[in-house]
Amino acid sequence: MTFVRIQAVQASSSGRFPGVFALVNGLGFAGQLDAHERAWWRSQNRWLEDHFPNPADSSPEVFDRQRHPWTSSWFRAEAHDFIDATRGYLEILDAHGVGWVELGSDGPGPILYEDRYQVVVAARHDPAALPREVWRRRRSAPS
Repeated sequence: MTFVRIQAVQASSSGRFPGVFALVNGLGFAGQLDAHERAWWRSQNRWLEDHFPNPADSSPEVFDRQRHPWTSSWFRAEAHDFIDATRGYLEILDAHGVGWVELGSDGPGPILYEDRYQVVVAARHDPAALPREVWRRRRSAPS
């Protein structure tokens, strides 16, 4: 089984590598999206909320930073609708010069939560510490 994650190229100030949705949400909440991007972002986020399970709804402990200080969410490779849904988010990141990388792995870390579309794992926050099974598939064009 293969998993896919799209995340920031560089760590945030907290040392985490935010995922694709968190990156665009950050731009949106900071008021950096234009009117068209903002309307698309809100609509797409609603679609995802309606169609994609939120791990925090059934297993809030997976995001408890006391218990699991470093977690990351990975799509199952066969979750095509949700992986395809990231395309518009990536276009927004590219338009705003936010670097991202797509990672793939057969074993991204110890699984804390899983459903038919995704897993949440105990993340290895240091990119040098990623297991050898992780490979980079594509990344944004340098600005």
